[in-house]
Amino acid sequence: MEAVDNNMYEDFLVQNGFYEDETCTQFRPVGSCYAMPPERGKGHYWFYTYINLFTVSSCDLIFYDDFLIEYRQSEYLTVSFYESVSGEELRPYKRLSSSCIRGHFGHNNIYRALMHKNIPLRFTDITVMPEYYRDYLQTKYPGEREPPGCFFKRGRFYQFS
Repeated sequence: MEAVDNNMYEDFLVQNGFYEDETCTQFRPVGSCYAMPPERGKGHYWFYTYINLFTVSSCDLIFYDDFLIEYRQSEYLTVSFYESVSGEELRPYKRLSSSCIRGHFGHNNIYRALMHKNIPLRFTDITVMPEYYRDYLQTKYPGEREPPGCFFKRGRFYQFS
């Protein structure tokens, strides 16, 4: 997998009218910070990718209208802390909750979620790529455990409030 993780974020943001905000001082000078188009809402989405191993991101947005999030996922694992959210994942249906830690396994499918207007979407997450959990960890700790993707696929970990 080449820099799919970066492209996944950037492609989604650009397709939805976000623009790179090089004047953003809210985050460290590393990573990429995108701003919400002013006619659609306000706020920023920042992410930092370390080679092809993981991405750390932080989101603080308010949408002026309900907003459909839709993009093709690559394979990855994400652990997120949602400070504030009002919305639903659409397939399979799952209401998103504030003040919770949530795990998600992307597996080369379409992700769809509806975020509700005028409610802040604030989260921080760590996205781990297959190069990390398959290659790097297996090389460093051979035969230690099953790949983390199996854990998420079986639904043993999803959301803690």
